[in-house]
Amino acid sequence: MELFLLIVGIIIAGVAWSIIYTNKKKKQMEDELSNIDFNATQKVMSENGATGIAIDENTKKICLIKNMPTVSTRIINYNDIISSEILEDSKTITKSQRGSQIGGAVVGGLLLGGVGAVIGGLSGKKQAETKVKKIDLQIIINDIANPMHNIIFLNIETKKDGIIYRSAIEKASHWQALLTAVIKQAEMSA
Repeated sequence: MELFLLIVGIIIAGVAWSIIYTNKKKKQMEDELSNIDFNATQKVMSENGATGIAIDENTKKICLIKNMPTVSTRIINYNDIISSEILEDSKTITKSQRGSQIGGAVVGGLLLGGVGAVIGGLSGKKQAETKVKKIDLQIIINDIANPMHNIIFLNIETKKDGIIYRSAIEKASHWQALLTAVIKQAEMSA
């Protein structure tokens, strides 16, 4: 019984430390954004607080945030975004890219009902995936030195019909839609 209580105590301490650490990282991001000349109209941090993105709709600029080991920000123009895509377990679900006439191409699968099951498979057989381990938004930037920025919305295995999955995919989809609009606005002003 004592061993069980010790293990439960260690698990609870680990979860509490993780929450405190993530909140500390998010606070550091907020402090950094307030120290630069950038008025974020929308912003989001990854679930672990390591990366984030903010949009200043008035100046048409985007702030890419990295929070490991310290906070660093990079301000880019809308037209510096080449593409963005939602990845579920490293498979592309939706993708938008500059020069695309549609603006959002479905690659590697379909989202059914907005936040439904991913259908597909390499063998040609259709199979519904019921669990997901990771959802991230990958942004490709016109920068040879640092062309990619990822924001992780989910990094734990969960069922697709659960609230954790739905919350993560809704946030990722919202930011994918925002970046699709950013790409479209950049194309229209070019």
